[in-house]
Amino acid sequence: SLTAGTSAAFSVSSLADRLVVTQVNGGSNPTAGSTFSVVVQAQDSVGNAGNVNAATDVALSLDTGTGTLGGTVTGTIAAGSSQVTISGVNYTKAETGVKLGAARTSGDSLIPAVSSAFTVDAGAASRFVVMGSGTQTAGTPNAVTVTAEDANGNVATSYSGDHGITFSGAGASASPVTAPTVTDKTGSPVAFGSSTTLTFANGHSTAGGSMVLAKAETANIVATDGSVTTTGADRLAVSVSAAAVAKLAVTTTAASPQIAGGTFSVTVSAEDAFGNRSTTYGGTVALASNDGQATLPAAYTFVPGDAGQKTFTGVVLETAGARNVSAGDGSVSGSAGVTVSPAAAATFDVSAAGAQTAGTAFTTTVTAKDAYGNTATGYTGTAHFTASDGQAGLPSDYSFTGGDSGVHTFTNGVTLKTSGPQTVTAT
Repeated sequence: SLTAGTSAAFSVSSLADRLVVTQVNGGSNPTAGSTFSVVVQAQDSVGNAGNVNAATDVALSLDTGTGTLGGTVTGTIAAGSSQVTISGVNYTKAETGVKLGAARTSGDSLIPAVSSAFTVDAGAASRFVVMGSGTQTAGTPNAVTVTAEDANGNVATSYSGDHGITFSGAGASASPVTAPTVTDKTGSPVAFGSSTTLTFANGHSTAGGSMVLAKAETANIVATDGSVTTTGADRLAVSVSAAAVAKLAVTTTAASPQIAGGTFSVTVSAEDAFGNRSTTYGGTVALASNDGQATLPAAYTFVPGDAGQKTFTGVVLETAGARNVSAGDGSVSGSAGVTVSPAAAATFDVSAAGAQTAGTAFTTTVTAKDAYGNTATGYTGTAHFTASDGQAGLPSDYSFTGGDSGVHTFTNGVTLKTSGPQTVTAT
């Protein structure tokens, strides 16, 4: 029987023959686009750290992943040391299962390494991508989704909860003025330019975002939250078309006022409820007026080349006062007001009671009228009187004033002395 013995202490040294990636970002997930560190160690075959004999350069590479590895990817294990920390490494893609390779490029001969798989998280939101339908009819909703992305195009999953988003990139309609809107998380419409509260989950909007545009145009929709916004191809391009024809818009080239008997043009545009022109309109339009003496063009059937708008020429109104020109196709209509003023005086109208007593003075009224029967309110010429009765007593020549407004009464100014039918004439 022998008593157990213990040797004197001795040292066991390791002989490094390989590289091992022992740590990535201190054990935490790196963030895409942000720098992180990688520790590479020289080890022996059983996992002991071993010093290198000569300074050994190490280079990192991407073994598994779809992103881009960049930043500082080289380092040196100093002679007599076992590891190097490579700081300033950068990776662009937020994803799982990323692996890095490490290989010596000079110094001791060491077997290359492949790291354990790790996950790269997305960075903070730096831009929005707006998605939805690229075509839309004015006044109808378009379901829009906003996605927050980091600087490298990864979905910014940390952008969650309620956020105030301001939309822009679309105009208001003209007639009536109707602003573009998008619903908030409660479904209430909010005008572009005002903060709209949307709910996000993992970088995607999930509540709110029903967009209604009223102006026919090509809009480029932008979403903004402070410094986070939408640019370039991330904007949603929407071609907005006019809705169904709801009215005929009528405009004229008539002066204000328009002189009776003068010609002007009338333009008729087929429009939807927001004032957008319907370029495919093909109805038959007839013009009308509350002026019974109006001269109007014949009815017209729109053709594709009109693009929903037609100008009618040769319109004439002859009756002074507040007039209109209307257009209708039996289903929709519209009108424009025209103020008509009298033309130049063309004739006098002399009025008096029908039966008079010879030798008795009576009252006559002289009215200056234009060629269309309107009182020439601006007439300031001189009226001269004659009568078929050679013995008549007549007023002296009279010069109209602006205060007469084309009408003057001569009280007891005429006396006829010869019985029978007689006339009094003003020229």
